[in-house]
Amino acid sequence: MRAIIGRETPIYLYVEDQTGELADADSTPTVAVTDWNGDAVAGVSPVEKVLTGTYKAVLPVASSVDRYTVVWSATVGGFNRSYSGVVPVVAGTATELRSLKADQELKDLEDLSILDIRDSTDD
Repeated sequence: MRAIIGRETPIYLYVEDQTGELADADSTPTVAVTDWNGDAVAGVSPVEKVLTGTYKAVLPVASSVDRYTVVWSATVGGFNRSYSGVVPVVAGTATELRSLKADQELKDLEDLSILDIRDSTDD
């Protein structure tokens, strides 16, 4: 996953029970996001439940290259759990539309479809 400067970025937590099945947390999980310097990132949306065992928050629009550390905390079945990861904040995708249209498999797609494919591809 990556965040792109100038865009909000949704982040997700998937909670599993002891059998590996998606399960709801005992209460809404929390998320803490810090930047490269360890400072809290302001403007992260409140966590919301999307589906069983699936929670979402949205990172705010970033204005510069950075690296966020994301720490989710949840209680599941009475046990406290913590999940962490890194989200790089990048300036954008390096591949231009004209380069993608040169690909034989993509040349007949609409421009917006190609850009959607490019933008949904993780590093």
